[in-house]
Amino acid sequence: SSNKSNEEDDGGYSINIPGMGLKKIKINTTQLEEKANSARAIYEHARSLEKDFGPYAEASADAFLPLLHNEYSGDVRSTSAQALCQIFKAACLSASAGSVAQALPQNLLPVLAKALAKQLSQESDDDELEIRFAIADALSEVMYDAFTHKDANGMRIAQISVLDAREIVGHVMILIAGCLTRRSKLIAEMTTDVVDNDELARCDEKLHSEQELLTHLVDSVGYQLKSLGASFIPIFSQLVAKPLGKLLTSSGTRDGRARLSATCLFDDCVEHCGPQAASTYAPQLLQGVVESLNDPESDAELIQAAVYGLAQISRNAPNTLSARLGQDLLMKIYNLCSNTPKSE
Repeated sequence: SSNKSNEEDDGGYSINIPGMGLKKIKINTTQLEEKANSARAIYEHARSLEKDFGPYAEASADAFLPLLHNEYSGDVRSTSAQALCQIFKAACLSASAGSVAQALPQNLLPVLAKALAKQLSQESDDDELEIRFAIADALSEVMYDAFTHKDANGMRIAQISVLDAREIVGHVMILIAGCLTRRSKLIAEMTTDVVDNDELARCDEKLHSEQELLTHLVDSVGYQLKSLGASFIPIFSQLVAKPLGKLLTSSGTRDGRARLSATCLFDDCVEHCGPQAASTYAPQLLQGVVESLNDPESDAELIQAAVYGLAQISRNAPNTLSARLGQDLLMKIYNLCSNTPKSE
């Protein structure tokens, strides 16, 4: 009787095991906690030591990559993701300083980036948003470090390939679509008359969380675009332009953050992907820019992205702008600047 009650107290999980049917398994939560704490410790060590952590980067990455896919603990997955992005940053800093071979971050980049993107795509909507946020943050950080760290000759320490970028962006664009769908449902829910204040607060909190996730997802695409330049054009045209192009104006979405995301990536394309991309996508971006600058509901970030987009159109696809429209938009920007409080 005593043994039976102890077994019941231990709890466990019932899962279907191929060939064995429904079985009850028990998980050692102490070991899971130790793994998560180990990831936190490595994160702090890598962040503190920076380039001096370089010699330990390869072994650390090998240790935590499998934990990124731990099916029993979201905490282990999220802490491992954060540790891995700091490990990669340390490898980049160390290679830039000549402390480790440049091959180390170059070899780590596709492995880490594809693993993070794949795990993000496997996180279900039922999982805590914080887990997805941590992994998306790690992916955007890895892409940022790959884009920014250079050697003594000004060459990037780690460069993503077109083939790997296509795979990663494919995953991320599906995630962006899911994020925007969830935001759209929340916005619709908040505009109904039956929502009370508590429900509004809950929806607003969820909207903000989805906004932060969206930012990391969009940034991870943007850094790959900037890294590859004109080589990114086929990926942009096949995976990005169609789903996000329709979100440049309010006719495509009621979500201001969706418009901001689309505007930022089209801005980047016109700026970084060469003359062909600029002439192809500037007209579509210009439509969004004009509306954003004239829409009283545009927030400061959307206006800033629209102004930046206008600058890139003027610089890289000037034929897109007529003289009259250019003057009208310049006057609009002047009026916006004149009416903006100095604190902003």
